[in-house]
Amino acid sequence: MSLRPTVVEITHPRNPLKDLITALKSIEDDKVEEFFARLKLLSLDRADITVDDLIFLLQKLKLLEGFSFSELEFSKKEWIRLLPEFQRLNIRAMEISRDILDPVLDKMNVELVKLATFPGLKVNSLKSCSATFVTVSTLVIQELDYTDDRDAEDLISCIETKFS
Repeated sequence: MSLRPTVVEITHPRNPLKDLITALKSIEDDKVEEFFARLKLLSLDRADITVDDLIFLLQKLKLLEGFSFSELEFSKKEWIRLLPEFQRLNIRAMEISRDILDPVLDKMNVELVKLATFPGLKVNSLKSCSATFVTVSTLVIQELDYTDDRDAEDLISCIETKFS
């Protein structure tokens, strides 16, 4: 396996992900680890992946700098199942959506947080987040789930409070 990707992006439900997982299960662990040795970013966009398959894939990696996702239908409980693998991989950049902000910031030392994935994060979720933003040095806000006319003002106020 001479190909060693630095970015793996899995998109749409019509992808050969199941075939990839099956193939990886049939290959010796050291060869799979060698294949993924340079991987820095795993991006999932509307992928039809189960939590168990994602955990299997993450367990084949030694390090991962960033994890990005969009429109994954995982529950909060499923996201929490993924956190030990994210911690082990020492992920430094992560895209966050829905109600996983608290667990991610509480359990991980991310430096870059991107609030961007559909359906977005409600400003109230950011305001009510009890975790500290000590390690976050870069915040990217691309997509929020605006529900109130004051959300923009509340967001600015919240950023000043959480990052001061």
